[in-house]
Amino acid sequence: MTIDWALTLSLSLIWQLANPMKSVLVLLFLFLSLSVHAQQSEAEGLRELELGFADIKKKDPVRALVHFNRALRLAKKGSELELKAMYQIAVYYNYIEDAEKPAVIRTTLRGLNQLKKTHRTDSLAADFYFRAGLAYQWDYQPDSALHIFNEARKMYEVLYGKKSMQVSDCYHCMGDVYCQSFYDYSKAEPLYEKALAIREKKESTVLNSYLIFKLYSELALVNRSQHEPDKALLYGLRFIAYADTIPYPVYKERSYTVTAEIYRDLNRFAEAKKLYKEAIALNLKSLEGEKNILASHYLGLAETLEREGEVSESVTYYLKAIHLFNSEKGPKAIKHIYCYERLGQLYLKIDQLNEAAIVLRNGLGLLGEYKLIKSGQASSLHKSLATYFERVGLPDSALAHYQYALMASTKNFNSLLYKDNPTVSSVELKDYCYEVLLAKASLLNNLSAKTKKKSYSENALLTLMLAEELLTLSRADLDRDDSKWNFFDSNYGVYEQLIAALYEMQGTIPTDSLYRTVLKYMEKSKSKMLVEALNQANFSDPSLVNDSLINILNIHKRNLHYLQDQQKKISQALPGKGNSESLQNSILETDRNIQLTEAEINRRYPSYLKIKYNDHLPRLSQLTTYVKDKEACMLEYFWGTRKLYALGINGNETIFKCLGSTDSLAKTIIPLREFFKESKYSYEVNTVSDFNRQSYFLYQTLVSPFKALIKGSEKIIIVPDGLIGQVPFEVFTTSLLTQDINFRNLEYLIKSYIVSYSFSSSYLLSQKTNKISSPKLLAFAFTGNSDLRSGESFSNANDQIAGSAQELESLNEKFPDGQFLYGEDVTESKFKIAAPDFDIIHLAVHGRGNTDLNYSASLFFRDKNTGEDGELHWYELFGMRLKARLAVISSCESGIGRTYRGEGMLSMASAFAYAGCPNIVMGLWKVDDRTSSELMNFFYEDLLKHNPVDQSLAFSKRQYLENADELSAHPRLWASLVAYGNQGVIGKNELLTYATVFVLISIVIIIGVVIKKRRLHV
Repeated sequence: MTIDWALTLSLSLIWQLANPMKSVLVLLFLFLSLSVHAQQSEAEGLRELELGFADIKKKDPVRALVHFNRALRLAKKGSELELKAMYQIAVYYNYIEDAEKPAVIRTTLRGLNQLKKTHRTDSLAADFYFRAGLAYQWDYQPDSALHIFNEARKMYEVLYGKKSMQVSDCYHCMGDVYCQSFYDYSKAEPLYEKALAIREKKESTVLNSYLIFKLYSELALVNRSQHEPDKALLYGLRFIAYADTIPYPVYKERSYTVTAEIYRDLNRFAEAKKLYKEAIALNLKSLEGEKNILASHYLGLAETLEREGEVSESVTYYLKAIHLFNSEKGPKAIKHIYCYERLGQLYLKIDQLNEAAIVLRNGLGLLGEYKLIKSGQASSLHKSLATYFERVGLPDSALAHYQYALMASTKNFNSLLYKDNPTVSSVELKDYCYEVLLAKASLLNNLSAKTKKKSYSENALLTLMLAEELLTLSRADLDRDDSKWNFFDSNYGVYEQLIAALYEMQGTIPTDSLYRTVLKYMEKSKSKMLVEALNQANFSDPSLVNDSLINILNIHKRNLHYLQDQQKKISQALPGKGNSESLQNSILETDRNIQLTEAEINRRYPSYLKIKYNDHLPRLSQLTTYVKDKEACMLEYFWGTRKLYALGINGNETIFKCLGSTDSLAKTIIPLREFFKESKYSYEVNTVSDFNRQSYFLYQTLVSPFKALIKGSEKIIIVPDGLIGQVPFEVFTTSLLTQDINFRNLEYLIKSYIVSYSFSSSYLLSQKTNKISSPKLLAFAFTGNSDLRSGESFSNANDQIAGSAQELESLNEKFPDGQFLYGEDVTESKFKIAAPDFDIIHLAVHGRGNTDLNYSASLFFRDKNTGEDGELHWYELFGMRLKARLAVISSCESGIGRTYRGEGMLSMASAFAYAGCPNIVMGLWKVDDRTSSELMNFFYEDLLKHNPVDQSLAFSKRQYLENADELSAHPRLWASLVAYGNQGVIGKNELLTYATVFVLISIVIIIGVVIKKRRLHV
């Protein structure tokens, strides 16, 4: 008996029988009938559910879904049966026809709402929450998906523990949401890492193997998307190795293509082409008919060939890929659009403009079909079409397409007016939007130059400012230091465009505003990592200062640099062997530990990372006050690819200038730098004249334009950039000699001014100038004939550094309470133990630096059986907190290292700055040992008179030159050491001077006499 039939019968009887008693009996009969039917329906529903489970065991999910749907129809609303049936339908969502999927999503979410009312937290509730998270994800509700996945994770942690597979699934899915919906790879990566860390420790099953494989793929892709190709490659290689253990060719094929893309990013084209061709061979053998996959392989190979410069072959493979994409009758592939975009860009590159326009418009026509109006693909296509319209002389159409490109990479921005730009908060695809903004700004600047319209140049500047903000955000998303250096180095052009645009706008905007903005971008282009280190050191939360997590984080970072250093050394010594599995695993494990530790720090102290990545840029007024107090003039430089710019500041005035071509300057600086490095000295008149001419040219170019500012100042503070940081300004000559030409008679800048340096203005102002009553000194001298650590070679390095023993003996007289280590005691381990406890650190040891190699900057010790290798790398000082106010590194090349635009030189000197030391005296080339001893004697003699560091170093050089003859005045001997930092006074008098004591005694006597007279009068 059905419910409809029972109702009809009952109502008919009630209608016919007007007797109330009979009506009650009929209603009772109806109730009993419905109850019996409900019980029968529940029983039938349970049977359908069991039949569904039986079909699952038979591996027939389609048939199972039929039974689960029947069970749902038979279930009572709000019953356990209904919940179970809805859950099973949600589980097998992928087996449902596309037309039915929206209904299933609605059913799942309806079940979730019912479940919330019960406050259940059992396994079924946790599983249902997880499936509901997927439903939200499928329904394009990513915020809700994240919330529900996180609720499921909490339940699973209580039910099964924090390291359970179910918790791993939640992390994995949350990572997918950030990656696929928000394109936020920095948030996706740590979630993937957490999921992988759990799964790698579980026993091997088919499902677990597949998910581990998938996580390797996703981690390779997110790191590639975050511009970290080296790290991505490690996952790619692990991906391939893991795929080889799984008996499914599709996995191996996938691993080949993902890793090939990374090789291509690294410009390792031979490896990329090899993997693409192997993937194509696998596809043709095992997946015949999968045209989209094969087309993707052809696309990847075409892009690799294009990057390698094989244009005609590249076009052939692009066309092959397009043909396959077009002929596929099955599901569409997003790479179809990307293929049109890449081919169109290639046609633009080779000036086949008509072909480019046709191809790009074909790609544009697919956006609606693929529902990708708002996407990276749409943004790139519109940007390429804008380039086409620029090339054919239609700037208005080009600007329109740039606006379309911006719309595609943002949310809630829909303006076609070129004067409008999106806000930072509305940008969803930072990288795409950044590229579009740069191209748009370039076009606007060109239009400004042609039309002289102020509106074009003003909008170009605002567009570049927005691009720079996105660049800064993208850099903050990166994990590894080397990735940040490379990323910033490769995108440094935005700062050059900004500085150039500001220079061209002089006279059109108020000077104060102009100078403030110039200072802002000059500073943002310098020493990013150093500023972060200072921010971390100055973070004021007392609970964090004592938290071991910071120490753990620094240890992990040092370990990562060490492992990367080892990898590079192995690669150089044994090409192709630098990717040993054990080394890869160690690097990935260390990197994962860094991410997990930072995540925990950020969880405990939400303000930490925000403060760390805050630029804390100095204000122009602060710098003006600073240089006025120091009676100084500051010159901050910006070294671009084409032009050199400088900002000069004294206590009263600021000047902004373009100083000419960097190419022209490089032609003078590079030979001069090599001149200082030469081991043989020449004193011939021609040599001296050439030096005088070169150094005078640099003075005229770099210093003389600011004569008006420098006049009346005692000091010049230099904030160098690019090659400028590799030559000391002290040796610049202020005139050209025409007679008595020798090195002693040259008019060096040091004779007129005290010259000091700073890594940036931010660094200059961020350092505290606390004075110390009695500074304690730690000194190391490389004396004796003991060998350096095994395998290291220097010219005469096995002998002592001549003069170093005398240098320390002189220091011992000046610092009787200091600690002095000679000979066999000069070990890396003793340095690391002792260094944090001293106020001044003096190192007369061997050093090394190379401007072309990573990890080249280091100091050498005599470690034997101490657990150290005797080579102190710059990265080993990361995270150390030195109380030292001054580090004097009178060793070879202590101020030299690999240079990155936006970061500066990674030298031993900068490493001491990272460790918190505000003043560093360092060498730019191999220091002459005996001259160094003499200079250091003069330097400390003046320093202990409580003079600033830069003044004391200038004093030592002037004294040396006064005593020098024509031979010993060679700048190669005395000019290597330069002073970086805030140049504060290191110590202060404990004892009062005689004059002061006399004055105080006199005052006391006078006061005493006055008091006595008053008493007598009384």
